[in-house]
Amino acid sequence: MPATTMKKITIAFPIGIFSEVELTAKRKKTAVDKLIRQLVESSLRQAKKENLAERLREGYLVNANRDKMIAEEFRFADAELDRELDSLEER
Repeated sequence: MPATTMKKITIAFPIGIFSEVELTAKRKKTAVDKLIRQLVESSLRQAKKENLAERLREGYLVNANRDKMIAEEFRFADAELDRELDSLEER
């Protein structure tokens, strides 16, 4: 892993949560700071995925009417293709 510049910060956790973090780090045989870093990175990746999914959903909705019109325009071409493939299979 390439060397990364680190920024030290102070974070306050409720005792119960910190105890769970310590216990989890101990079970995973890793340092608390490394576990917290992994959890934050995982959470950020998930947030990016959710953001992308939302942007895609919005794009699909914006283009839904256009896509429906295109599909309708090609409906006859699709039917013709199906007939052609059926006739090839019959041979």
